[in-house]
Amino acid sequence: MNTRKRTQDASGRGRRRPGENKQEVCERRASPVTPVKKVWHKPNFFCWRFMQYRFEDFLTCVDPAFKKFAVGVHESLLRESYKIKIESRASGITVSYSHPKTRRGVLNFFFHKKKLLTRIYADNLARYNNFINRIPERMEKEISKATLCKRLVNQGECNPKCIKGYDFFIGNSRYQMCRYNCFEFEVNAESIPVLTEFIENERKER
Repeated sequence: MNTRKRTQDASGRGRRRPGENKQEVCERRASPVTPVKKVWHKPNFFCWRFMQYRFEDFLTCVDPAFKKFAVGVHESLLRESYKIKIESRASGITVSYSHPKTRRGVLNFFFHKKKLLTRIYADNLARYNNFINRIPERMEKEISKATLCKRLVNQGECNPKCIKGYDFFIGNSRYQMCRYNCFEFEVNAESIPVLTEFIENERKER
């Protein structure tokens, strides 16, 4: 007895249907197969990653005590025609601002552990270097936790296309930090006046 299973295609052509004789099976196998059209069905769920967010959506997540600061920064950069990008990440909504001509980033608002933080890209720090010497000790500690810039410390260990970080002094301490997390600060009552001045200094030099 042949126990080999007959190969079947998607139409079931290799199987005898109920009430079908051998001749009908042979005729059906010889007939061309009508291709089955695959229909794409729209998912019944909404993907949050493709939502269109507004600045007002970001503000709903901001502590009321810090909303005035966030709005002030937002409006001052928009007056200078800075480009704005708002998107959602796992930690919450992020807001990014970039220069209208160079497209280089100047500032990010983002959340970490439900706290609002800023990331400042101080490309022109050398032009207002005296400012950095006046920042509070707590903010200097945040700088000291940043990643070392490998292009400044050891060029061979980093991608040559990576933008160099910052090389500066605060008092007698030298910092050679990565551009992407050097100036990340928590927004609070103490840091707001310093952040406002910092952002304004960088904006003027762009």
